[in-house]
Amino acid sequence: MNKFLFIQVLVVVATFAQVPPEFKNFQISLVNYASWDDSYQLMTLGNVKSFVDLNLFPSSVAALPANFIGYYYLNGTSLFTLGYDITPSPVPAQIPSFFESLNSSVINTLNQSMTARYAAYIPYNNKTLMVIGAPILKTDNSGPSAGYIVFGLYQDLLPSYLQYFTGLAVNFAVWDPSYDLMNNGSPTEVENFMSRNFQYYTLRNFELNFMAYYYPNGNILFRIGFDLTSGQLFTTLSLPMLMLNPPNTLLESMKNSKYRYYSTTQYRGRAVDVVGAPITKASGQDTNGFLLFGKFQNTTTPLQPDNSSPSTRALGMTQLLIMICLYMIFL
Repeated sequence: MNKFLFIQVLVVVATFAQVPPEFKNFQISLVNYASWDDSYQLMTLGNVKSFVDLNLFPSSVAALPANFIGYYYLNGTSLFTLGYDITPSPVPAQIPSFFESLNSSVINTLNQSMTARYAAYIPYNNKTLMVIGAPILKTDNSGPSAGYIVFGLYQDLLPSYLQYFTGLAVNFAVWDPSYDLMNNGSPTEVENFMSRNFQYYTLRNFELNFMAYYYPNGNILFRIGFDLTSGQLFTTLSLPMLMLNPPNTLLESMKNSKYRYYSTTQYRGRAVDVVGAPITKASGQDTNGFLLFGKFQNTTTPLQPDNSSPSTRALGMTQLLIMICLYMIFL
């Protein structure tokens, strides 16, 4: 399953309140500047030059480290952005467009609470930028937030577990059987596809909790949930919101056959890694929908059925296939 791991991850984005392990040290540096009276006062007074001269000179930024730093008002417009040559990778004269102003997904994430964090991997200058942001608070962590601060740091590669998980999705997406299924998604074809490719041991070995195949418009062909602890399968389980209603930006991006997606979202208070790719022929041509895989960062906690639906129950493989057929009939 490693044959696609060399594919360049073109776009990977994560928005979540609890950052994953590889962001932890970066978060510490960020919080030192985010929860600081001087930063809070900066957003009020706008004394950029004196603040930068005193606090963001090259050697101090190299110690963080950070290649890009941005301070932003609550509406997402920038107070200032700076780039630093702290690695052999030269910082271009033009700041990446991501840092010019914050988009709504960043703002919405950081507005969730005063301890919220935004974290992302984004492509830039033939490398990957690790990006993290936080609300600007006073030194005692009191608010209200005066704005947002975002750091960016060049990374040569995604962490190995993300490369593997993304590569796993690509193996199923850039594959003739998946492509053919999107052309003929009848209940019988879905049943045959599931029985051949997503049996119990397959889902367990891949450590998948959620899986969904989508038409280009975002409608779901089929979806399942899998409890790694008990081995139970669910078809009436609600998906994480990101998987239930993929945003329009994701739908547009999935039209690019080279697009690769990673994010971390929340599901009932638990962090879920989500990866995805456009569904194409094995040659990589002609996109025909997309798929998303999801897994809990903590796989030891049992997956619970959706209590809002009285018909929700755990399913064996035979029952699962019957339910998929019924689901397809009533679409």
